[in-house]
Amino acid sequence: MNDDNKKKRFSHLNKAFLAHGLSNDEVVRVFETVLFGQVRHVAISKGSLKEKIDQRRKDLSALFLSPIKKVAGSVEPANLQAAMLKVWQDFFEVELDVLSDFFGLGGDSISAIELADSIKLKLGVDVSPYVILEKKNVDSLVAFLGASQAEYEVNFIPLQIYANKSALICIHPGHGAITQYRDLFSRIEVPLSIYAVENDVLHGKPFKTINEMAAFYAEQLTKEIDVSSGLLLAGWSLGGTVAHAMVNMLLKRGITVTHLALFDPWALYTPRLKQREFFNALQKNMVEGSQDWLDALWHYTQCLLAHKPALVDVDTSLFKAKQLREEYVDMQDGYNHWQAFLNNDIEVIDIEGDHQTMMQPPNIDYFAQEYQAVLRRVIQNSSK
Repeated sequence: MNDDNKKKRFSHLNKAFLAHGLSNDEVVRVFETVLFGQVRHVAISKGSLKEKIDQRRKDLSALFLSPIKKVAGSVEPANLQAAMLKVWQDFFEVELDVLSDFFGLGGDSISAIELADSIKLKLGVDVSPYVILEKKNVDSLVAFLGASQAEYEVNFIPLQIYANKSALICIHPGHGAITQYRDLFSRIEVPLSIYAVENDVLHGKPFKTINEMAAFYAEQLTKEIDVSSGLLLAGWSLGGTVAHAMVNMLLKRGITVTHLALFDPWALYTPRLKQREFFNALQKNMVEGSQDWLDALWHYTQCLLAHKPALVDVDTSLFKAKQLREEYVDMQDGYNHWQAFLNNDIEVIDIEGDHQTMMQPPNIDYFAQEYQAVLRRVIQNSSK
């Protein structure tokens, strides 16, 4: 972050602290702690933090787990790029062009939320902060907003690249976002190229079945990614089921698949998920979402219920949440019912938390530690 952006951020923070009732002396102590203290994170509160943290976590989940929203605003498509550039320039208070990098300008997750609010206010375009973080510049963001809704909205996002190494492909969960994979792999160090597959479940053409989605992903990754050194597959929730379905499709193409990591998907699901009221209640208990988002999740949940996994032959690790959510209680099985669909024995690693919180701090730290150990073992065995 450059000096001008630092000054702007501290000015915003100062006003925010004073507005929330901190005295001038308290503000000074806060900045002294941030500037000179050996700390990475500081939390400031006039009262108990627990209630505020719980609400903040829910608010952030609503932003980053919610659908990737793109709504036609008051600006004509032909003028959108110029108008968007003006919003970015006003926000960062610097001269920039359409390729200026969001992070290079000093952007972070908090400023992505603030910029999304500014875009909505000035342009009438409702766009998720997640999209800003992914697209990174005005040119890519405007291209995304103007993309055709008739096609699949799928992207292979590189999280790290290693030349001449195997590639790990991580398939998105039901909401289509890959934010949790960024968090997970920021904690893992392995010599692999890592890609996360994202899908705009709201605006892209919906897949009709799990196998249709798996076949499309298998075809696309052979076009976009170097698969000559072999692949590893992984997926959380729906993504795990899709990754499992991709194994045989890739093997038939002559592509080596050395490992499959299942992040708590289930091979069989409770019939109660066919009841829309039961499904809606579960989703609203997790995070607030739009009706369009609930409809998209409902569609892919029904795809899961209709899916019949094939038998595959691949080294597999199941990362299983210790705490069962309501929809899994009547289906409890130590292997999430995957044993019947794998020729090899399945390694089970229990992770603290439930299906959702296993991918959140502090549970994600242990998750990352265990997955890193598995990946290093797979790499070592593959090199023999």
